[in-house]
Amino acid sequence: MANLFEAPRLEVVETPHDLHYQLRDSSADTVLADVAPVAVGEGQTSSWFSRLMKKVPGRPERYRPMERHHIPRITFRVSDARNTTTFFVDRCDSLIGNPCIPQYAVVDATGDILGFYTNDHYQTLAMNPPTDAQGFITMQGRLHLRDRNQEIVSEIVQRAPATKPAIQRGWDPGDAAVRFVGPDGTVWAKIQGGELAVEFAPTTPQWIRALIITFLVAGKMNERLHVAFFTPGYVPPEPLAPTTVPYSGYGDVHSSYMRYQEEFIEWFKKEANKLARQAAAATDL
Repeated sequence: MANLFEAPRLEVVETPHDLHYQLRDSSADTVLADVAPVAVGEGQTSSWFSRLMKKVPGRPERYRPMERHHIPRITFRVSDARNTTTFFVDRCDSLIGNPCIPQYAVVDATGDILGFYTNDHYQTLAMNPPTDAQGFITMQGRLHLRDRNQEIVSEIVQRAPATKPAIQRGWDPGDAAVRFVGPDGTVWAKIQGGELAVEFAPTTPQWIRALIITFLVAGKMNERLHVAFFTPGYVPPEPLAPTTVPYSGYGDVHSSYMRYQEEFIEWFKKEANKLARQAAAATDL
C-alpha cells in the first residue's frame, strides 16, 4: 500500500466528528492518514468594530458575515496508519474585521516549517476575472503555496464555469479545475473538473505534496468555518486546549502574518469608509 507521499491520487473526507478528516488514496480506496485537531482557540462573535461596520452603507455585502467573527487558531495533527505524526497543519486566527481567509502553516513533526498556504488579501478583494469564450473564468494571482521563507513555490490556478450554458456543460474531459503551477511552469498537481481528488505529478517533492494536502484540508475547513456564515446556524468550533505545545516554535509561526493581517484590516476599514463617503455623496446628488 502506498503511503501519504507515494499515492498518485488523494482526497480528503469528513468523519462524523467535527474538525476530523481522513486522507484517502482514491485510486485504492484506502485511508492513509487521519487529520485531527490538537489545539482550538477561543472565538469571539462581536465587537465595537463589527457593530460599527454593520451599519456602514455602500460596502461590499458579500464580505460582511466573515468580518463580524474572530475565528480562532486551529492546529491539526496529520498522522499515518501507525499513529505517527507526519506533519501539522496550523490555521492562523482570523481577526474580527478581516473578510479574507487566513494563512495555513505546514510544519513537520520536529517543528521545522515546510511552508505556507496563503492568499493575497488585496488581490482577493480586487479579483474580477473576465469570462472567456467557453463561459469559464480563470482565477490566478491570489492563492499561493510558499516555502519557509515565503517564496512562492506554486501558484494555485482555478478555472470554473461562470455562465449557465457552461455550468450545464461542465468541464471537458481532462480539463483541470485546479492546477498547482511552479514558477517555471511545472505542474506539481491538478484536480480534474468535477472531481474531488488531487492527482500528483510523480516528480512532486514530498514537502510540496504536504502543502498541496494542506490545500485539500483547508478546503474542508473553509466550508466548515466560512461558507457557514452565509447560511443560518453557524456553530463556532469547540475550544480545545493542547496538553503540550504541539510543536517547537508554535508561538511564533504566524507572527509575520498577524502583522500583515492587522495592516490589511486597517486598510480595509479605510476603503470601507471611502465607499461609505462615495455612497453618501451619490445619494445627495
